[in-house]
Amino acid sequence: ALYYHALQLLKKDTETTFQELHQLLEVHQDILTDDNRKALSAICRNFCVRRYNSGQEAYLQILYDLYLTHLKNGDLYHENCLLASTFRNLVTMGLHLKQYDWVNQFIQDHQHRITGTRHPHEVYQLNLANYYFALARYEEALKHLPNQQGDLYYKLATKRLELKIYYETKSPLLSSRIDAFKVYIFRISKTLLPELKREGYNNFIDFLKRIYSPKTYWDKDRVHKLLKEVEECKVLVEKEWLRKKLQEISEKI
Repeated sequence: ALYYHALQLLKKDTETTFQELHQLLEVHQDILTDDNRKALSAICRNFCVRRYNSGQEAYLQILYDLYLTHLKNGDLYHENCLLASTFRNLVTMGLHLKQYDWVNQFIQDHQHRITGTRHPHEVYQLNLANYYFALARYEEALKHLPNQQGDLYYKLATKRLELKIYYETKSPLLSSRIDAFKVYIFRISKTLLPELKREGYNNFIDFLKRIYSPKTYWDKDRVHKLLKEVEECKVLVEKEWLRKKLQEISEKI
């Protein structure tokens, strides 16, 4: 029944099938080998990821709860370590759901248990910086930004977070950093950064530059126009954060 519902979920991707597989796993997980239990658990998580990415926000809490259960069961570990992507996913979900105490404890407990990357300390640093950023402790977030010597994903994430910190602190460095990031994106080869991702970053840079413009803070029509453009933009990094910044400006005008 477990394997049947797992196959059906891969084929049909329905809420009913997900619930049936999830319930069967909770009741009968002890009869499975560790590898099979991990594989079936991953199928459940991937279903929630697809639903959340399609815009169904309620699935984030379901996904987070699944991750916590699978973490407790040991299903997320590889030789007692967590993949960098799993570590990042747990931190990101926890921060989004405002589980700040849990995130802090999780980061500290696992800082020496990150695998799947040549630069585990940078993964730890970036996630810790994101934690401090979520708490609006911007100076501490800036202090913990990694030196960007790792994988391209973490270089881009670090530069993006740096821009957000400079925006929040009204740093005079923001304008020059935006321009430098634009040049950096332009210079990355298309084999390393596919066109769709490049477009998402370029749109983020362009929107941030327009939001940061002084005239935006005095023109409600301009703010509403930008909000509409952000909502309609199909490929955009940090869309939720940009939307939030524009809404904050709108409320002050």
